[in-house]
Amino acid sequence: MTTGNERDGWASFSGTGASQRRVELKRTINAPIRRVWDALTVEMPNWAGTLIEPHEGGRAAQGDADECGEGPVQDGTIKVLQPPYIFEFTWNDSLPDEGLVRYDLTELDEAHTLLTLVQYVPESQVEWAAPGWHQVVERFAIYVETGSVDSIREGRFMELHGIYRAQGLI
Repeated sequence: MTTGNERDGWASFSGTGASQRRVELKRTINAPIRRVWDALTVEMPNWAGTLIEPHEGGRAAQGDADECGEGPVQDGTIKVLQPPYIFEFTWNDSLPDEGLVRYDLTELDEAHTLLTLVQYVPESQVEWAAPGWHQVVERFAIYVETGSVDSIREGRFMELHGIYRAQGLI
Protein backbone atom coordinates (compact mmCIF):
# COMPACT_ATOMS: atom_id res chain seq x y z
CA MET A 1 0.00 0.00 0.00
CA THR A 2 1.25 3.47 -0.86
CA THR A 3 -0.25 6.63 0.52
CA GLY A 4 0.78 10.22 0.43
CA ASN A 5 1.00 13.10 -1.87
CA GLU A 6 2.78 12.74 -5.21
CA ARG A 7 3.57 16.47 -5.40
CA ASP A 8 7.23 17.43 -5.52
CA GLY A 9 8.57 17.71 -1.98
CA TRP A 10 5.73 15.89 -0.18
CA ALA A 11 6.08 12.58 1.64
CA SER A 12 4.60 9.32 0.49
CA PHE A 13 4.43 6.11 2.50
CA SER A 14 4.42 2.40 1.75
CA GLY A 15 3.95 -0.65 3.92
CA THR A 16 1.20 -1.42 6.38
CA GLY A 17 0.76 -2.71 9.88
CA ALA A 18 2.95 -2.36 12.94
CA SER A 19 6.18 -3.08 11.07
CA GLN A 20 8.42 -0.65 9.24
CA ARG A 21 6.93 1.97 6.94
CA ARG A 22 8.89 3.51 4.10
CA VAL A 23 8.79 7.32 4.15
CA GLU A 24 9.93 8.80 0.84
CA LEU A 25 10.26 12.40 -0.29
CA LYS A 26 11.27 13.56 -3.75
CA ARG A 27 12.14 17.12 -4.59
CA THR A 28 13.60 18.79 -7.64
CA ILE A 29 16.48 21.07 -6.64
CA ASN A 30 17.33 23.97 -8.96
CA ALA A 31 21.06 23.29 -9.04
CA PRO A 32 23.58 21.02 -10.79
CA ILE A 33 24.16 17.62 -9.20
CA ARG A 34 27.71 18.48 -8.00
CA ARG A 35 26.39 21.57 -6.18
CA VAL A 36 23.66 19.50 -4.54
CA TRP A 37 26.17 16.80 -3.55
CA ASP A 38 28.57 19.29 -1.96
CA ALA A 39 25.75 20.95 -0.03
CA LEU A 40 24.43 17.56 1.11
CA THR A 41 27.76 16.31 2.41
CA VAL A 42 30.52 18.87 2.92
CA GLU A 43 28.16 21.73 3.81
CA MET A 44 25.72 19.74 5.96
CA PRO A 45 26.67 21.63 9.16
CA ASN A 46 25.54 24.89 7.50
CA TRP A 47 21.93 23.83 6.86
CA ALA A 48 21.26 20.89 9.18
CA GLY A 49 23.53 21.38 12.16
CA THR A 50 24.84 17.87 11.51
CA LEU A 51 28.54 17.19 11.76
CA ILE A 52 29.80 14.53 9.40
CA GLU A 53 33.04 12.82 8.54
CA PRO A 54 32.43 12.40 4.78
CA HIS A 55 33.69 8.87 4.17
CA GLU A 56 32.19 5.42 4.55
CA GLY A 57 32.41 4.48 8.22
CA GLY A 58 32.60 8.17 9.18
CA ARG A 59 30.51 9.74 11.93
CA ALA A 60 27.23 11.63 11.50
CA ALA A 61 26.20 13.42 14.69
CA GLN A 62 23.34 15.79 15.40
CA GLY A 63 21.92 17.33 18.52
CA ASP A 64 18.27 18.26 18.89
CA ALA A 65 17.48 20.63 16.02
CA ASP A 66 13.72 20.28 15.80
CA GLU A 67 11.05 22.52 17.23
CA CYS A 68 9.27 19.84 19.22
CA GLY A 69 11.42 19.70 22.29
CA GLU A 70 14.71 18.66 23.69
CA GLY A 71 16.52 15.48 22.85
CA PRO A 72 19.91 13.83 23.09
CA VAL A 73 22.72 14.05 20.58
CA GLN A 74 22.23 11.32 18.01
CA ASP A 75 25.29 9.53 16.70
CA GLY A 76 25.20 7.72 13.40
CA THR A 77 27.57 6.19 10.88
CA ILE A 78 27.96 6.82 7.16
CA LYS A 79 27.20 3.53 5.41
CA VAL A 80 27.37 4.45 1.71
CA LEU A 81 29.07 7.44 0.11
CA GLN A 82 29.07 7.28 -3.70
CA PRO A 83 29.65 10.81 -5.03
CA PRO A 84 27.62 12.44 -6.43
CA TYR A 85 24.73 9.95 -6.28
CA ILE A 86 24.22 8.15 -2.95
CA PHE A 87 24.61 9.25 0.67
CA GLU A 88 23.35 6.76 3.24
CA PHE A 89 23.82 6.91 6.99
CA THR A 90 22.34 5.72 10.23
CA TRP A 91 20.55 8.47 12.07
CA ASN A 92 21.01 6.89 15.46
CA ASP A 93 23.27 3.85 15.89
CA SER A 94 21.36 2.82 19.02
CA LEU A 95 18.26 2.23 16.82
CA PRO A 96 19.69 0.35 13.81
CA ASP A 97 16.30 -0.73 12.45
CA GLU A 98 14.85 2.78 12.59
CA GLY A 99 17.75 5.00 11.82
CA LEU A 100 18.85 4.33 8.23
CA VAL A 101 18.47 7.39 5.97
CA ARG A 102 19.30 7.40 2.28
CA TYR A 103 19.63 10.32 -0.13
CA ASP A 104 19.74 9.49 -3.85
CA LEU A 105 20.58 12.21 -6.37
CA THR A 106 19.61 12.01 -10.04
CA GLU A 107 20.79 14.54 -12.57
CA LEU A 108 17.76 15.75 -14.53
CA ASP A 109 19.76 18.19 -16.66
CA GLU A 110 22.72 20.53 -16.15
CA ALA A 111 20.73 22.81 -13.84
CA HIS A 112 18.32 20.47 -12.00
CA THR A 113 18.76 17.53 -9.65
CA LEU A 114 16.13 15.17 -8.26
CA LEU A 115 16.72 14.43 -4.58
CA THR A 116 15.05 11.33 -3.15
CA LEU A 117 15.14 10.77 0.60
CA VAL A 118 14.06 7.43 2.08
CA GLN A 119 13.81 6.29 5.68
CA TYR A 120 12.11 3.21 7.13
CA VAL A 121 10.37 3.99 10.39
CA PRO A 122 7.99 2.14 12.73
CA GLU A 123 4.31 2.84 12.06
CA SER A 124 4.18 4.85 15.30
CA GLN A 125 6.82 7.28 13.98
CA VAL A 126 5.27 8.11 10.59
CA GLU A 127 3.29 10.99 12.09
CA TRP A 128 6.52 12.74 13.05
CA ALA A 129 8.86 11.45 10.33
CA ALA A 130 6.81 12.77 7.40
CA PRO A 131 6.65 16.46 8.39
CA GLY A 132 10.11 16.23 9.93
CA TRP A 133 11.80 14.99 6.77
CA HIS A 134 9.65 17.32 4.69
CA GLN A 135 11.07 20.23 6.67
CA VAL A 136 14.63 18.89 6.29
CA VAL A 137 14.31 18.54 2.51
CA GLU A 138 12.65 21.95 2.22
CA ARG A 139 15.38 23.56 4.31
CA PHE A 140 18.02 21.84 2.19
CA ALA A 141 16.49 23.04 -1.09
CA ILE A 142 16.32 26.61 0.20
CA TYR A 143 19.95 26.42 1.31
CA VAL A 144 21.15 25.05 -2.05
CA GLU A 145 19.13 27.54 -4.09
CA THR A 146 19.79 30.67 -1.98
CA GLY A 147 22.88 29.92 0.11
CA SER A 148 20.98 30.70 3.31
CA VAL A 149 18.37 29.24 5.63
CA ASP A 150 17.33 32.61 7.02
CA SER A 151 13.97 32.46 5.24
CA ILE A 152 12.84 29.35 7.17
CA ARG A 153 9.81 30.30 9.24
CA GLU A 154 9.54 29.51 12.93
CA GLY A 155 6.89 26.90 13.53
CA ARG A 156 7.25 25.30 10.08
CA PHE A 157 7.38 21.75 11.48
CA MET A 158 4.05 22.13 13.29
CA GLU A 159 2.54 23.84 10.22
CA LEU A 160 3.57 20.87 8.04
CA HIS A 161 2.32 18.42 10.68
CA GLY A 162 -1.08 20.11 10.52
CA ILE A 163 -1.15 19.97 6.72
CA TYR A 164 -0.26 16.26 6.63
CA ARG A 165 -2.90 15.56 9.30
CA ALA A 166 -5.59 17.65 7.53
CA GLN A 167 -4.95 15.76 4.28
CA GLY A 168 -5.36 12.46 6.13
CA LEU A 169 -1.79 11.40 5.37
CA ILE A 170 -0.78 10.84 9.00
